[in-house]
Amino acid sequence: MKFVYLFIILTIMPQLLFAQQSSGDEGLSALLGGLVQSDRWIIRKDKNEEEFIGNVRYENDIYKIDAHRALSNRKERTYTIEGNIRALRSDKKTGERAELKAQKVFYNKPLDFGYAVAAQKKQISIFYDTADNKYKLYGNKLDFSDKFTNFKIIGNAKLHNIDNKLYAQEIVFNTQNGILRASGGRPVLNGSNEDADYAVQADIITAQTQENKYKAQGKVQGWITSKKEINTKF
Repeated sequence: MKFVYLFIILTIMPQLLFAQQSSGDEGLSALLGGLVQSDRWIIRKDKNEEEFIGNVRYENDIYKIDAHRALSNRKERTYTIEGNIRALRSDKKTGERAELKAQKVFYNKPLDFGYAVAAQKKQISIFYDTADNKYKLYGNKLDFSDKFTNFKIIGNAKLHNIDNKLYAQEIVFNTQNGILRASGGRPVLNGSNEDADYAVQADIITAQTQENKYKAQGKVQGWITSKKEINTKF
């Protein structure tokens, strides 16, 4: 029942969009650590804004970001990316691949807070592939804060990997202490591994990913079946 790699997923994705930040009042190009391409580039000196419109793209050896529009406000130090966002991080050395799809991503640097939202009737998605596992994360909204260490998936949240499926209205994860907390709508965790098949539902399901410990609280129900106990001879 391991969700250890969620630490990596949630740490990577917001930094994928807002990487290599400097301490000054930077525009979007400097914030991303390279050049941003687009059909139109508008600078509004009176508002201290920089806007990219149409086929917005940023790409280097590791990162690739596509969107319809991007806006940076140098005075407020806020950054907005909108329109069919696809942000990809690919590591050729390890073979790891992380991808974020959303309709809008916003980040306020002074407040150290940001969010990603999906288009109407859709969900944001985060896919993360490693040599050992594949992870899928879905939700209506993603909040991130505290230097990209706190994350919250809000609204029909789902977390899948090869062995497990976790469903809740809200999934919160802190990368510093490694604690994952699922709540709202009576969260459900089900899956299968080499030892057992299982399904658990409770008011709150928590996981200490650094120690691989799990806890279900509040009207707990479900089952665990050891595969060693199953008689397959008929």
